[in-house]
This record gives sequence, C-alpha cells and structure tokens, in this order.
Amino acid sequence: MESYTLEEKVLRKVMRNIPMGLIVSKEGFRRKIYYVNDTACEIMGYTREEYIRKMQDGWADLMDVDLREVIREHNEQIRSGTPFEVLSRPQTKNGGYKWILSRVNVQMQEGPLCYVSFMDVTDRMQREELCRQENEALREQAMQDSFTKLLNRGALEKHVCEALQERGSDEEDAFILLDVDNFKQINDSYGHVAGDEALCTIVRTIFDHVRANDVVLRYGGDEFLLIFEEI
Repeated sequence: MESYTLEEKVLRKVMRNIPMGLIVSKEGFRRKIYYVNDTACEIMGYTREEYIRKMQDGWADLMDVDLREVIREHNEQIRSGTPFEVLSRPQTKNGGYKWILSRVNVQMQEGPLCYVSFMDVTDRMQREELCRQENEALREQAMQDSFTKLLNRGALEKHVCEALQERGSDEEDAFILLDVDNFKQINDSYGHVAGDEALCTIVRTIFDHVRANDVVLRYGGDEFLLIFEEI
C-alpha cells in the first residue's frame, strides 16, 4: 500500500511538471474535469478553478475550434482511441492570442474519457509565417523588373494561366506585344540615362491607357506585354 502511494505521488509530480499542458476530462452531457496541471494554467493564464469553469462550458473558448468539425474530421480516431492533433489559436486570459498544438486521445470505453496534452507553439508559427513572407517577397522580386518595377518575363506564365483559368466561356482576352522602334539609337545617341528616362515615359504612357485590372509586363529591354482580360 505504501509503495502504491509513493508511485501515485511520483506520478502526480511528473504530471504537474511536464513541459506541456495536460487536461483529463470525462465527456458527455455533463462534462467532468478530473485534472488540470500547472503548465496548462501557465500557458493560458487561468487559475485551475477558472480553467475548470471554462472547460465545463465547452472546449470552444480554450481551443478556438468548431468541436463538431473536429469530431467529423477525426471520427475514426475517436472511435478507435487513436490520438490526433488539433492546431488552434485561442485567446488567453490577458486578451492575447497563442497558437496551441493539442494532442487529443479519447477513450470511448472509459466513458468517454478525454486526455488532452498541449503546448504553446506561437514562436514556431511566427517563425514559419516570417519565413513564408520572406519567401513570398523573394518570389515577387524574382517576377519583378528591377528598373521599371513592372512584372517581368518570369511572371508571364503565372498570369497567363490565371487569366485562362478565371475566364468565363463568353469572355474574351487580348495579349499585345509592344516594342519600341529604334530604341537602341536613343541609348547610342543620348546615353543610357536618356534611354532610362524614355523607358519610364513609355511605362507611364502605357498605364495612362490601360484599365486598373489589366496586366503590364516588361518582356525584354524595349518590349512590353499587355494582358487585357474580359475585353
């Protein structure tokens, strides 16, 4: 008996100090909360009593998910007792938001009994979002002409594909390739600064005669491609 009491004390100490939140609850018409560890309280900022009160009202506030959708999506895992993960972004007690990755294990034969362990993955999600934004910025730069700031030849395929996919059966599009006659003579006679100014003037002139949703690309040195959708 003494050995069992010691094991129980050790187990409770481990559960209190594991580096992730832990909640054990019995689900059903009347939800009963068996256990909330200290880490769960620290992550969300609630006292244990506040946690239990919120949990008894449902999972929505703490997980920021549609529970019905979770049940539909993971119905097989719930029935078989297989753990599954849920990513959510609930509001903490102080009004901020955190990305929470929860691992859920439902044991139907026990009532059902729900074991939820979760961790704060806000830093990781923010790093991934920053990386995504940086990659998106690099992709945009790769498709932009550095001088005129127009889309470049590399963006042609993307915009042509989008135009073809979005067009209706009764819509017509137009593609116009425009080049500047004798542009090389401007550079040769007046220098590249004058040639650059001429290009800028040409770009402004083009934009004066296209619609806001039309696409203008710099196809080459003195070549431009105009994409007119739904003409």
